Order: sequence, then structure tokens, then C-alpha cells
Amino acid sequence: DILEVTPEMIAFMENNIRGARNRYARMKRLIYAIMGSDSFELIYDDTTRTARQTFEDRRGNCLSFTNLFIAMARYLEIQASYQEVDIPPDWSLAGESFLFSQHVNVNVDLGADEIRIVDFNMYDFNTAYERRIIPDQRARAHYFSNIGVEHMLAGDSRDAYLNFRRAIREDASFAPAWINMGILHRREGLNDLAEVAFLEALRVGGTDTLDMTRYTGDIGWMSSRQSDTDLIAMSNLANFYESIGEHEEAALLNKRVSTHRMRNHYY
Repeated sequence: DILEVTPEMIAFMENNIRGARNRYARMKRLIYAIMGSDSFELIYDDTTRTARQTFEDRRGNCLSFTNLFIAMARYLEIQASYQEVDIPPDWSLAGESFLFSQHVNVNVDLGADEIRIVDFNMYDFNTAYERRIIPDQRARAHYFSNIGVEHMLAGDSRDAYLNFRRAIREDASFAPAWINMGILHRREGLNDLAEVAFLEALRVGGTDTLDMTRYTGDIGWMSSRQSDTDLIAMSNLANFYESIGEHEEAALLNKRVSTHRMRNHYY
């Protein structure tokens, strides 16, 4: 349970929220207790954690912090939701792998059309970024996909597969989980399954294959909005086709992703 609340967390809240009579006051005190108090000292790192683990370790990434804040807020009867944020492309390098990071934060509904955004790094938050509230199932898909990547980078293919599968079970429309599954299959030499996963990532991401005849190299694509996720799926599919000698298919896809690749300073 990524939102488990432990007795220690309850004691922390009771000690810091005591006397707050309404949701707004409880929210302010909770924010200060986690982000503004010298006693808690939450530190950023790249590991994804549950709410409980984040509280115990005092460490985590944006999803870890969001898990912690939402778990505590809901316990305090504050209406808090996960929210995806379209930040500028954020790439990092892990060994020989390029990692593309997405961002989530917290949407707090205080009623009477009063909304507050809570973000681990409020200094970099920009109201111009597009954002959308997501259900808990999508948030769990984010979580298990992240855990799967951590296992994959550590060489643990079995647990990587199990976590990617869990992410897809939580939300089969979550394209990043399909992309990660495709990368894992490709690393394991399961080429047919890798291709299926990349194509499914494009399908659920809104990019549909209109016509795909592998033997003639004809691939038609249609998308109402070319997202970064779609382009990452295309890039992986292009690399895959290149590796198996399907150069015409790879060339068609590479035309679509060339500009996107230039935004990755590691490319």
C-alpha cells in the first residue's frame, strides 16, 4: 500500500497539527511540518518510496513526497489528489541508459473553488505548466513502473518484469509502463514481445498505426498531439527496427523523432 499510514506517522501529525480547526489550517501546518520544519528534513534522492518508507527514511523523489503528503492529508480529511505536470524535458544518464523523468505533485481541494498546489520543489513550479489530476490507479502505475526501472537498472529482470506487469494491471493506458516493458523484453532478447510493447505504448498514448506492412516498409502514423511519451516509444521502436535490420521502418520513425532527440543533451 503506497499510502499506508503508520502509528508513527499519526503521532507526528497529532503533534504538529494540534489545534488546527479547519482544512486550510491543517494543510498549512502539514506543509510546514514536512517542508519547513528543521526536525523533519526531507531530502531529495532518485529512489521511489511509499508514504511509509518516505517518512521513515526522510528521503525520496517527487512521487515519494507526493505519496507521503497525500497519505497524511487524507488522514487529516483534506481532499488531496495526484497530479501529473508537463515539465520541460528532464533527462539523466544511468550507465548506458537514458532516463526521461516525468513529474507529479499534489492538488489540494479546499472547497468553494479554492485549489492549492503542493510540490516538493515549489521554487521551480510554474503555473504555465500543463497539469491534470489523475486517479490513484494511475499513480500506482507510476510507482510500480518506477520500481521496475530501478530493478532493471540493477540487472534484476525478474522483479523488473513483475513491477512493469503490475503497473500495466493498475492502468493499461499508462504508456511509460509499456515502453519500459518493451525495453526489458529487448534486453532479454524477446524481440516479438518488445515490438508489441512499443506499439501498444503508441496505441494507448494516442498514436495509432493506420497501416503497417512490415514487408514493404509502409508505416502510417496518426496522432492528435505528439507527446514526449509517444516520441520516446517511437525512438525505442526505431532503435529496435534498426537492430534487427528493418532499416526502412527505422528510417521512417527516425524522421519523426529527430527533433525530439536533439532535446536530449545525452543523445
